[in-house]
This record gives sequence, C-alpha cells and structure tokens, in this order.
Amino acid sequence: MTKTVRVVAAVLAILMGLSAIGMVAMYISAAEVYDGTSVSASLSGSGTEADPYLIANGADLAYFAANPVDNASYKLTNDIVWSSYTKGSELPTESNWNPIPFNGNFDGNGKTVSGLCVVSDAEGVGFFAYADGSVKNLTVKDSYFKGKTNVGGIVGKITDFTDEQKDTDFVRYLVVENCVNYADIEVTSGNGYSGGIFGGANRKNQIILTISGCVNYGSVSYNSTSGNSIIGGIAGQLNGREIIVENCANFGTVSSTTPLSGGIVAQTGGSSNKAGDGTLVKISNCINYADVSGQRLSGGITGRLYGNGVIENCVSVGKVTINIDNKNAAQYGHLAGLITTEGSVKNSIYLEGCASNALAPDTAPGYVAGEAKAIADINSDATVTALGEAYALVDGVLTLKIVATAGQVESTEPEVPETTEPAPETTEPAPETTEPAPETTEPAPETTEPAPETTEPGSSTPTGDSAIFYLVIAIVAIAATGIVAKKREN
Repeated sequence: MTKTVRVVAAVLAILMGLSAIGMVAMYISAAEVYDGTSVSASLSGSGTEADPYLIANGADLAYFAANPVDNASYKLTNDIVWSSYTKGSELPTESNWNPIPFNGNFDGNGKTVSGLCVVSDAEGVGFFAYADGSVKNLTVKDSYFKGKTNVGGIVGKITDFTDEQKDTDFVRYLVVENCVNYADIEVTSGNGYSGGIFGGANRKNQIILTISGCVNYGSVSYNSTSGNSIIGGIAGQLNGREIIVENCANFGTVSSTTPLSGGIVAQTGGSSNKAGDGTLVKISNCINYADVSGQRLSGGITGRLYGNGVIENCVSVGKVTINIDNKNAAQYGHLAGLITTEGSVKNSIYLEGCASNALAPDTAPGYVAGEAKAIADINSDATVTALGEAYALVDGVLTLKIVATAGQVESTEPEVPETTEPAPETTEPAPETTEPAPETTEPAPETTEPAPETTEPGSSTPTGDSAIFYLVIAIVAIAATGIVAKKREN
C-alpha cells in the first residue's frame, strides 16, 4: 500500500508541475511586450517596393525609428506591443516613443502597434512625426499622443518644406490609406492642429493630400482657453493644392474650448484660399458618430471649409455643442451637422436637433448646411439608396462599409487550396494506411487553438479555455494529494 501511495503521489506531483509550467508558459507567451532597450543591427529586405524592409518585432521597430531611409519601402509583419500602456491607464508623464520622420512608403500590412506614448511640446507628433509618400494598412492602439501642434494618431504633419522649396512649383504628395487610430490625441498650443489620423498640412499650392478609408476611435482635445486651436476627428488643418478626404469615419469625441472643431475635418483651406483660385477640397462618403464641441465654428463634419470645397454624401449623427459668445453670435452662430463657407454641400445629412446653442441657417448668412433628418429617416433603406454604395444598414444603423474592414488587408489563405487542390487525388489511398493518425493527433488543436488570442496586441492574461484546463488539473491534483495523504495516515 505504501508503494502504491508513493507512485500516486509522484504522478500527482508531476501533474501539478505540468500545470504550473503550462500556466507560466501561457503568461509569458501572452505578454510579448518589447523590452524597451534592444535594437536590431539591421532589417531584412532591400527597401524596394518589391522587397521592402521588414519590421517583425520591437527591436526592428526601434531600429527603423532611429534609422529611417528616405524614399524606401517598409512593411510590418507582426503586431508589436511597444509598452504595457493600455487605454484607460493613468496618463503617462513622459514619452516612450520618438515619432518617426518619414519620407517613403510604409505598409502596416493589417498589423497593430500598441503602447506608444508621447508627452512633449514638439511640433509633429504621432506614429510618424511627419511624412510624404504613403502610409497604409496600419492600426495604432492603446496609445497616447500629446504635443504642441500637428498631432495625429498616424501622421503628425506633412514633411516640412525647405527655404529653397517654398513658393516654388515643388509639391509634396501624401496618401494615408486604410489606417485606424485608437490613440487619444491632445494638442497644447492655442493655434495648434490635431486630428485622430492626421494633424495638419498648410501650404496653399504645394500639397496634394489624400486620406482614404481611415477610421478614428480616439478622443481629440484641446483644453486651454487661449488661441484658435483647429482639431478634427480625422484631421485638423488641411490647406493645399488638392485635398481629398474620402470613406472615413470618426467615433472619437472632439472637444475644444476654442473655435474650429469638426467631426471629420476642422478646417480645410485657409483665408488665402478663396473660391476660384483652383484649389480643390473634397470631403466625400464620410460619417461622424461622435460628439463635437467648440466655439462658433464647430460642426459634425467640418468647422469651416474654404476654397472650391465640396462636402458630398456625408452624414453626421453626433451631438454638436457650440459655445457662442455674444460678440460673435451674429456672424458665426450657425453650426449644425455640416458647414461650409464658400463651397457647397451635396446630398449630405445631419441629425435633426443635434446642435445645441446654434442659430438657424437662415440667420447665419454665408454659411451652408446640409439637410436635417430624424434618426429614423437616417437609419433607413431610402437613405442608403440616396447616399450610394459606400453605405449600408448594419443591425438597423446607417454605417459606412469601410468601418468593418478598416486597417485589415485581404487574406491570401484562399489561394492555398487552389494550388494544392490536386494533391488529394494523387495521395487518395493515404487515408487508409494512416487512418488511426487523427486519433493520436486529435488533442493537438486543443493545445494550439488559443495561440491567436495569446498574441493579441496588448494581451497580458491567458485565454479562458486553456486557463481553465490547467486550473482543473491543478485542483484535481491538489485534491487527490490530500486524499492520498489522508489514506496514508490511516
């Protein structure tokens, strides 16, 4: 009996050990947070469009941030957790990220970078400090960006012009496409620019900028009472030769204590961009779900639109709160869901009664608003038909289709069965000779199934099924050990 007890006790001890090892391994695999110090010696790839530099981990990202190559192409190959900071945590008092100055092409490849924190008085804050070229398929999550001006979750500003380039025919081009931001954004300058995706661009005839298919979930704010901050859910100030903002959605609150705030863009163009000067500004197929607040020039889509501007097929269902002082009420009073000063509003709607403390459109000469509709009319098949194929009803709510896929890239997995489909024909007899195999390997999916969850950005706890599995083993082992010990005493 004593020998049997010893054997059982040994087996139980082994089970408990395996349980402990399994739990520890799960916690280690789930963390995957960059150590904050290691830097790769180089990146794989040659930097061309066909063979981009590859960024696979935190050490690679640190190398890229310190050594960006002009006019090169980069590609992110894995999610990267830069730090343990998560949204809702105590706001950081110091930075752990140096925004990247970038001129080239960056493909986020549907991956996520999280845990970035910037607290500074810099001009040009975000994942990228500034950029020209293209940035696409990138998601920034669990992050916080605070700067003086030109603050954006993806790009702070367009690359600066040298003295030799200013007031010449030199043009900078930037495309920000299919990007998602969850980072909270704060601008500190009274005349600063900030937006959930992009901060600011301000060269009348020298910028061609497109922001397409982007979604913002982070808050954008300015909290002082001085100056004229310019903040928007997608972008702050956009002034250039050609400005296109299309298929974008904002879910993040936009709040300012000064004028010029918008659910999509705060201000496009500038006072020097008057109708007829050739400047093209178009905001189309964009939707704002969030609350917007500010003084005077604040609206669900834009605060102010200069130049040959057009708002088309846009919707705002967020609440707009306008803090109008008596001095400027007559001139700037009206701002409901949509507004433009010298452009036009086409086929666009806003939620009826969404604006508080605003004058009626006919008492604010020079400003044009869209059509006000009740929520039942907005969330209808008729509205989807009127707005076009960019929209759909999802669970009875008007939605921009891009919201469901923003930040993702098309999977290439379906291509595999096509290339390997003939294989079963040549190996058809194989299942008969290896028929028992599934039984011996059947448990494998259970041990590997949780893997995708443990590598989710920012995850630091084991997944439910596997945690319960190991916990049950531990409990059974402990209980059985107690029983055996009791029998041994008897």
